[in-house]
Amino acid sequence: MSRREPDRACVIGTGRDLTAKPPVEITSLLSDALPPLETITAAFALAFQGDRFLLTDLVARGLDIPGGHVEAGETPEEAMRREVYEETGAILGPARLLAYERRRILGPKPPGYPFPYPDSHLVYYVARVASLDEFVPDAEAKGPVLLPPEEARLVPWVRSNEVLFEAALIAARSRSG
Repeated sequence: MSRREPDRACVIGTGRDLTAKPPVEITSLLSDALPPLETITAAFALAFQGDRFLLTDLVARGLDIPGGHVEAGETPEEAMRREVYEETGAILGPARLLAYERRRILGPKPPGYPFPYPDSHLVYYVARVASLDEFVPDAEAKGPVLLPPEEARLVPWVRSNEVLFEAALIAARSRSG
């Protein structure tokens, strides 16, 4: 059964990842309304300190936006804040939903598939860094990296999500006054 996207959502990208296990169709949307809570599996932050973009240097993937899976009993925003702190030591100020990504499984539900089927969602918040605690590197993350926009645009995640990054930058700049 397909769910209708919220009226306040604007599609900013579509595609398919046929190399994913299982293969998925991906739709990215700018929105100030969450998708159904039961379908949200992960939450991420596009956070700024001044004009510098906050990234985490992950041991397994290198530079990436901070965020991760929503745990049982957490709201998406609580998960995002927890993951940001765990991966960067950053405490964020007020956050607002900026976008979400719908991941639709192409084909039957795989045996043992642990996520909502056929649709699951990743959500993206925009926020300002309120403070940055000292970070002790661990097995997952080496620590925070703050880059000016021109350098951030060279990071693979940003290059793959240009429209989302630029929307976050505009939103962050409009809230800095």
